[in-house]
Amino acid sequence: MLTRNSIKKAVEAGAIEILPYNDVNVGPHSYDVTLQNRLLTYVDIQNDSFRPKCVALDSRVDNPTYTTVIPDDGIMLYPNTLYLGSTIEHIFSPIYGCQFDGRSSVGRLGISTHQCAGYVDVGFRGNITLEISVIHPVRIYAGMRIGQISFFPLVGQVTLYNGKYQNAEGVESSKMHRDKPPGEVL
Repeated sequence: MLTRNSIKKAVEAGAIEILPYNDVNVGPHSYDVTLQNRLLTYVDIQNDSFRPKCVALDSRVDNPTYTTVIPDDGIMLYPNTLYLGSTIEHIFSPIYGCQFDGRSSVGRLGISTHQCAGYVDVGFRGNITLEISVIHPVRIYAGMRIGQISFFPLVGQVTLYNGKYQNAEGVESSKMHRDKPPGEVL
């Protein structure tokens, strides 16, 4: 895992791109990323309701979403709802792997910033989408330091990511419906 000085040197050399970059966000072995001002929630199309609540999703379809802009005075998040957010920062590295995780201060408020997608593939370029859930109501704000990314060297031949989330601009909902269905022959 890269240390503070190694992260700074890799950014200066262009081996890691973080845009915008803020030197204050570099920690002992990670970089703090901030929350963009938009959240997506999945929509309950059967009830035509845009109010966040428990919604049945289908992994084989493009589930509809509703976009909310986080106002300056923040927004209250509630349990039993998945909120998709995004980092302000675009990231890219052609040689380092990257891992996203929540900050301890965020976790101590009962906020989970990712469900399972902690690894960012080498060669991915764009904003990191966050899968946010909370265990009790909590107010969050655009621009807050929501998580941290760590970089690590890879062993072996590197194949750059070029998948369905490449060049992500802002928050993106699941694209699992684009995957090959089980049992389908190529």
